[in-house]
Amino acid sequence: MHRGKIFVVDDLEDFRQLLEDVLSEQGYEVLSFERAADALAALQAQAPDLLITDIRLGNENGLGLVRTIRANAETRQLPVIICTAAILDLEEVEPIADPCLHVLPKPFEIADLVRDVSDLLARGCK
Repeated sequence: MHRGKIFVVDDLEDFRQLLEDVLSEQGYEVLSFERAADALAALQAQAPDLLITDIRLGNENGLGLVRTIRANAETRQLPVIICTAAILDLEEVEPIADPCLHVLPKPFEIADLVRDVSDLLARGCK
């Protein structure tokens, strides 16, 4: 039995695979996407319980993805974890901060990710 469905959006395949492996071991169903546009399309078909995204997604922007999600009444409360390695990216996140959003600076400990996923899902933001 799955503990919930998580979408992972990152342009780095190795990072997506790492998160898939870790979260699957924790009992989550994980779907991963290289592009924000693909994640948005999937979101309309099957809403996840939580989304994890990087800010920098090649030619796309993870903040744009989060803003699109927040602008939609059906997905506004979707729990989101933003992972980023750039300090400047953290400043961009502040204007959209909300209780259902968490920023996890890269590099991070896997235990911190697992804790943050569990905490956000427990808040019942959905």
